[in-house]
Amino acid sequence: MYQRKQVFFILCILTLTFIGCTNKPENPTQIVTSIPSPTEFTSPTEFTSPTELLTPIPTSTVTPTPAELPTPIPTATVTPTPAELLTPIPTATVTPTPAELPTPAPIEWTYMSKNNHSNNIVYNLLTDGTNYEAEVAGAFSGNIVIPETVDGYPVTRIADFAFEYGFDRITSVRFPDTLRIIGEGAFSECWALTEIDLPEHLEIIEENAFLGCGITSVSLPGSMRKIEYGAFYDAIHLQEVSIAPEASGFGELVFHNTPWLAKQLETKGYVVHNNTLLAVSPNCTEFTIPASVTTIAGSAFHNCDKLTHIEIPASVTAIGPNAFAKCSNLTAITIPETVTEIGDYMFRDCRSLCSIELPTHMQKIPDGFFWNCGFESYTVPDTVIELGHFVFIDCPKLTTLKLNDSVRSIGACCFSGCTALTDVTLSNNLTVLPTDAFSACSSLEKISLPESITSLSSSVFSHCANLQSITLHDRISSVGEDAFFASDNLTDITVIKDNKEHKFTVIQDALDYILP
Repeated sequence: MYQRKQVFFILCILTLTFIGCTNKPENPTQIVTSIPSPTEFTSPTEFTSPTELLTPIPTSTVTPTPAELPTPIPTATVTPTPAELLTPIPTATVTPTPAELPTPAPIEWTYMSKNNHSNNIVYNLLTDGTNYEAEVAGAFSGNIVIPETVDGYPVTRIADFAFEYGFDRITSVRFPDTLRIIGEGAFSECWALTEIDLPEHLEIIEENAFLGCGITSVSLPGSMRKIEYGAFYDAIHLQEVSIAPEASGFGELVFHNTPWLAKQLETKGYVVHNNTLLAVSPNCTEFTIPASVTTIAGSAFHNCDKLTHIEIPASVTAIGPNAFAKCSNLTAITIPETVTEIGDYMFRDCRSLCSIELPTHMQKIPDGFFWNCGFESYTVPDTVIELGHFVFIDCPKLTTLKLNDSVRSIGACCFSGCTALTDVTLSNNLTVLPTDAFSACSSLEKISLPESITSLSSSVFSHCANLQSITLHDRISSVGEDAFFASDNLTDITVIKDNKEHKFTVIQDALDYILP
């Protein structure tokens, strides 16, 4: 009730004020005295009807003076200058050159094979922007058909591992004439793949491309210039192989463990193609390489463990990696001066090899060259300036080693695991002994490092259980972690500084004395 009185009171004030503005009384007190007192609104009977509260306020119009009018907001139109106008989006089409094309995200295609199986294949634009390579993008089966072009660009390559582990899902592949390269492991372990027809312009088959496939025959075109390691390795159903006379570039074990190769070796004793000796029967005891051969392929004498003697003619100019690996009864060999290319790990696991003549022009002994060979002593020829990694690793009979001053560098693990090594003479031009150079040389009791040595790498003499004495020079400026780890009998350390010998019994004390 009190609130209703307040509302009525305010309405009265507003009404009287408005009247006063339009009809100014002579006596201002007239307005004041006509306003009822709040105490007069004490009875609810004074509000007999709600409509009494809704009486509209008089609507007489008050015309304000111009000064009382608010300043209007300008409505004039502002025309921007041409420089202020937004640059419109060009509508002209710009055609980039192939070199300007970025490598796009893989384009997905579903290519229907001839037996109507849907095979999901992705075609990736190569970095040159003008060729595509193919690879699988999902479930695939049956007969795979690769198109010659995609978006107007030729398909020239099958990607690495594109259809790897196809197992029993792929039965045949049709390659386009545009194909130039089949990538590493592209069809490895496709057991059910029995039929392939390589295009006549194919140039490269990368390693293990058809490893373990079920193919029964293959024809290599004359355009082939490289067939890499194990391309058809373990293709246990491969019965027929046709190789064009011009085909070249055979790597290691290309046809190893296939019926075709086994038959060739059984009937002829060896396989030669395009002046390359590809393989020799593991049953041979002596072998003279034909004079027509210019290249011995990698692993050509793989596992010829009965071979005791071999003659290499002057016609040979290149010998691939692992060429004589695992010829465990081969005792001696001469490599003619005509040989200019020599691969890594050539005599690995030739446990009886104790005599060898190298070409006099040979400047580097490749990686793993004499790994696990039978030498008792070896002097590096004075023409050699570099030894690769693992050259004499795990030679169990090697007791004496001499590096002539021609040698300027040796690789990691070069003499590691030579458990019989007791006498070492190092080149006076060596500056670094690399990681694990003499690790696990368990019979080595003493060694003198030349003054030229400035760095000992990590684990260089680790696990040399019988190493007792070592001579160092003050030119050493760095020593790697665990350089003498587990060589706990090393107690006789001589440091030559300013032409004077300084003796130590703890290797760390000697190193602290040398190092800046």
